[in-house]
Amino acid sequence: MNKAASTRREKGNERRKLILSVTKDLLAHKDLEDLSLAEIASSAKIPVSSLYHFYPNILSVYSDLMLKFADELGEHLLQDMASGEMTTASPKSWQQLVNSGIESCAQFYQLEPAYQQLVLSGKAPAQVKSTDREGDARLAQVFLSFMGQAFELPKIPNIDAIFFNAIEVVDLFLSLDVMKNEQITASGVNEAKRACLSYLRSYLPDVLYHHSA
Repeated sequence: MNKAASTRREKGNERRKLILSVTKDLLAHKDLEDLSLAEIASSAKIPVSSLYHFYPNILSVYSDLMLKFADELGEHLLQDMASGEMTTASPKSWQQLVNSGIESCAQFYQLEPAYQQLVLSGKAPAQVKSTDREGDARLAQVFLSFMGQAFELPKIPNIDAIFFNAIEVVDLFLSLDVMKNEQITASGVNEAKRACLSYLRSYLPDVLYHHSA
């Protein structure tokens, strides 16, 4: 790739980042269904024609924002692990680690109202939710990595799919909580924990050995 092409690509990536950042800011206080490309362009201080170059419709913006959300949530979980907040160095049990992960996810949602609306409100169209599934697959890999670092996991066929389903279970229960209460509540988080642990217990033994044991 020549220098000119590389510069164009870099500028294009920066423009996409700007568009997604502005959209995220707007969704923190504006309804998902009311936002338009024109409003995003205005807030980003770019011509609408320039925005159309990157995103042909609002759903394509939301789909990319879904992937940005998955990356940011994954980074949030990694930071919690590195800081010791998720006790991956010496968890008492895999159940404790799962519960800590769910609490970390809920905390992230509470700090990010735009993502809470986009992912949990039930307002996102099917096309956008399809992208959310791709993001959940990424998160499943992050969480499976956490478990593998802390415990000797049994050899289970399709374990990737099992952890993907576990992420979907958490999303479902947090979504029900948001749709009912317009926010994530302590009882909603507890229900998400209960459902996720019940599902995982059908595949994992009650006790997993730590790698250091």
